[in-house]
Amino acid sequence: MRTLPASLVIVILVATIGLGWLFDNIYQAYIGEELESRQVLTDIEVIGQSIARNIDGQPYQQGFVSNWSSQQGIHLSQLAMADLSLPINLQSSLASGQPLLLESASGVSYHFYLPISEQVLILKHANNIQKQVESTSGYWFTGMFYFILLLLTLAWVMPLINRLVVLRSSTKRLGKGDLTERVKPGGFSYIKDIEIEFNRMAERIESLVADMKLLTSAVSHDLRTPLARIRFGVDTLAEEDDAQLQKNYIERIGNDVDEMTNLVEVLLQYARLEQNLEELEKQPVDLNKTVETCLKRRSNEKANIAFESQPKPIVVNGNEPFLLMLINNVVQNAVKYGSGDVLISAKQSEQKIQLCIEDNGLGISPQEAKQIFKPFIRGQQQSNSKGYGIGLAAVKRIADWHGASISVESSEHLGGAKFVLSFSV
Repeated sequence: MRTLPASLVIVILVATIGLGWLFDNIYQAYIGEELESRQVLTDIEVIGQSIARNIDGQPYQQGFVSNWSSQQGIHLSQLAMADLSLPINLQSSLASGQPLLLESASGVSYHFYLPISEQVLILKHANNIQKQVESTSGYWFTGMFYFILLLLTLAWVMPLINRLVVLRSSTKRLGKGDLTERVKPGGFSYIKDIEIEFNRMAERIESLVADMKLLTSAVSHDLRTPLARIRFGVDTLAEEDDAQLQKNYIERIGNDVDEMTNLVEVLLQYARLEQNLEELEKQPVDLNKTVETCLKRRSNEKANIAFESQPKPIVVNGNEPFLLMLINNVVQNAVKYGSGDVLISAKQSEQKIQLCIEDNGLGISPQEAKQIFKPFIRGQQQSNSKGYGIGLAAVKRIADWHGASISVESSEHLGGAKFVLSFSV
């Protein structure tokens, strides 16, 4: 997102300074030619006025004009005032002694009235000098400057508009219920950070909606069974007179109520996890020390838990209590479903930090690995044990909040399951 204001500043600076320099040079060259033309016309006017004063009414007037040798490219001729076709206002101006500058297809010429001989002296430059009565070149250059500046601004803003149109289209489709909609990354984008955050938000929404559907299905199933048993127990209790049987049914109903209470408590803990993560701030955490803290708390475990790591600290940006919860849940899972051996290893490379937790159990099939991190989803090994399948779902949520990925594969060392937690460096 920082590239947006930076690129705008660069475009404006380059456009204004670069175009200003370019048009300044062009304008100076153009004005130089214009000033030169004006100077030539001024010189012709001075020469013409001097000649007109000196030859008017003189006996050599005609000979002077006839023998003029077109010095410096100036042609000299004369014409009777009566033979000169001009509008009345121009004739009046010329007759009053004012020089008259006329422009034709062949160029420009100065006309001077000779009152004594009633002739008009005409001086014409051999070169085609354009008449410069009122220059509008400044307006043209200003207009061209702003026009090109507008084109450069449009060239800058069009990629932004295109990406905003794509983002708007994706947002509308997501709003209409297409939770799989994502913004396809373009080759160049000023709002790449926004697009990445949009995709992350869309993934989050899709995950939450999927979890909600899964939770609804699982909760309805897990609550329906104890509710049915409670209903059956209450009906049976109403018809039973034997005190011992009544006591047994009351005890069963109590167990079913406890089961429902535990389920509700698990759901509340999972919901609180979501809320607590949103309120946290990330800080540097030494992953080695966090693992060591987890192992100290589990020092009474009968399992053989080994930890291998690099001697230097491995620091990630996160929250230590929740990272400890994540590691503890995975280690607990490895101890519970393994056969006594657990290997924890941490390593850091230039691209990523990896924390691996392996066990020597039966492992997890690729099909189960795709579903194991969803709430209320339990593997085949877990189907006969108590629990609701929330532990690994919490692990996935904590990993996502840390910007880390977690996956399950087969352990090369112990032969069981291997949980791999990866952080980007």
